[in-house]
Amino acid sequence: MYDSKATEPVTVTVREAKPTVSIATDGTRYSPGDTMITTIGFKNPATSSVDTLLAWYLHIPAYNYWWQVYLGTITLPANYDDSFEIPMEVGDWGKESFEAEWHVWLVEPKPPYEVIGHDSVGWSYVPGEMAQNRTIPAEIAEEITKKIEGAELPGKKAQGEIVPEETIKELTKEKKKQQKKKNGRSRVVN
Repeated sequence: MYDSKATEPVTVTVREAKPTVSIATDGTRYSPGDTMITTIGFKNPATSSVDTLLAWYLHIPAYNYWWQVYLGTITLPANYDDSFEIPMEVGDWGKESFEAEWHVWLVEPKPPYEVIGHDSVGWSYVPGEMAQNRTIPAEIAEEITKKIEGAELPGKKAQGEIVPEETIKELTKEKKKQQKKKNGRSRVVN
């Protein structure tokens, strides 16, 4: 291929688009008894199927708490575009309000676990009038995991190998840097 003004050949490299993942909730504030509907979307614009690890984490920043909700290998068929709604009843998670985030990653299934895609969404817990005395992140996370187990996901296979915690921390730092650039902020909050 030649540029109309150039005398030298111009090389054009076409790369196949990578799969993406998205996550959203049907609201931003939840109280005991509410149903949170979390939607996870997957797209694979490639002309061949892709095996990937899906890592889904709960993050409660005030407690610097991370919990693995799901980690497993999934297969995204060629030209795939679908989403899955996962309803979950919000329990009595303490008398203190807190902010939380869902994070989802598509990661190469073998080391060094290169990130294919990432998304996150924030939401808030607002206690009811009869809330228990304390908020315990580990108990909340275990309750959420039990409610979400069995969620239908594309090409879901057996649970995958564990992605090292340090890898998740690095992924999160990278996402915060990207958000900083996108939002024009002057600092990164850890």
